[in-house]
Amino acid sequence: MSRWSGRETSPIFYGWVILAAASVIAIVCHGMQYSFGVFLKPLSEGLDWVRPLTAGAASTYYLCRAAASISMGGLSDRVGPRVVVGLGGLLVGSGMMLGGLIKSPWHLYLFYGMLVGTGMGTAYTPLSATVARWFEQRRGFALGVVEASCGGGGFLFAPISGYLIVAYGWSLAYVIVGFVALVFILSGAWFLKRGPELKPLTAPVPDPAGTAGGLTLRRAFGLGRYWALVLLSFVLGLAQFTVLTNIVAHATDHGVGELQAPFLVSIIGAVWVVGSLGLGALSDRFGGRPLLLLGAMVFALCVMSLNLTADFGLLCFLMAVAGLFLGGAWVVVAKIIAELFGLRAIGAIWGSVLTLMLVGAAVGAVVPNIIYQLTQPHSYAVAFWMVGGMVLAGVGIFFLSTRRIG
Repeated sequence: MSRWSGRETSPIFYGWVILAAASVIAIVCHGMQYSFGVFLKPLSEGLDWVRPLTAGAASTYYLCRAAASISMGGLSDRVGPRVVVGLGGLLVGSGMMLGGLIKSPWHLYLFYGMLVGTGMGTAYTPLSATVARWFEQRRGFALGVVEASCGGGGFLFAPISGYLIVAYGWSLAYVIVGFVALVFILSGAWFLKRGPELKPLTAPVPDPAGTAGGLTLRRAFGLGRYWALVLLSFVLGLAQFTVLTNIVAHATDHGVGELQAPFLVSIIGAVWVVGSLGLGALSDRFGGRPLLLLGAMVFALCVMSLNLTADFGLLCFLMAVAGLFLGGAWVVVAKIIAELFGLRAIGAIWGSVLTLMLVGAAVGAVVPNIIYQLTQPHSYAVAFWMVGGMVLAGVGIFFLSTRRIG
């Protein structure tokens, strides 16, 4: 039985509009997130703060995003994504623009940590679940486009933010990128709808057995494979944001120029696009599990290899490989949720998995900077070894927990 039961007939499948809108929102939301690592050192030096104090705002951001993600996935399941994402856009845009007024730590924690963090959880969480509802045969590809857009945000906004900071100072840079976020997220949200309402002239094939149904969040809680996925998502978030928050500072500490270093984040974003689209499409053919395991493992090895070089060219290479496989890994996580648990509560389940990933991100934003501050000479080496090893452990646990399924 097909899920396409709308009353209207259109030669254009509205799912493509949904996908385009979700992609624009994902680009802008993650542009705000990726840019924090670019602002970290200028903020710390400009306001004479130690880095752990500044980086703590990123932890606040991830915790607030996690708290919003818990409820917003389920809320979007019930009331639809347009209002939920629009509210998130207001919070993200206003929080970033208020960043131009930062004079003391509590300003940064309130404006970026709480407002932007809550807004990000509100605006982004419904996107993958909404796209998954609109696509059946090409679900992996469609989710890959959304995940690729997340990397596109880093590719665009990291160097733009770096340029704006050098040209106008970090204060005005916050205002400019915040205004851009406000306009584009609200515009994209207007086009979002919860589920298929327009029936294309050539309707998709019937939904695979059990996919349109599936498990509730409560039933998923009772499964070992759910908790293995949550654990892997947690350590991936921990490692990912250890790198994204600190790679620019790590590079400049080792002699890379202030205009060059943000391109390390930009490279991650650029190849994230390729990895998301490529592994997303491959997952439609081979399934999500093997590609998730491969992507997470290669990413972990790249993170640990950051300790082996200070050469800008080699750092670029490592960031390219890391972004390629990490982008693919995250799109496969979204697809695996549909494969393992169905679509019945996909928004709530995705929100819960994303929440634990963001808790890991909160740890990854601040703990490496505490380690950095405690080591002599100051270094992120211990942090990179630690989080890479934790991802490899998470890969092993997920492999064992799902071996009868894959």
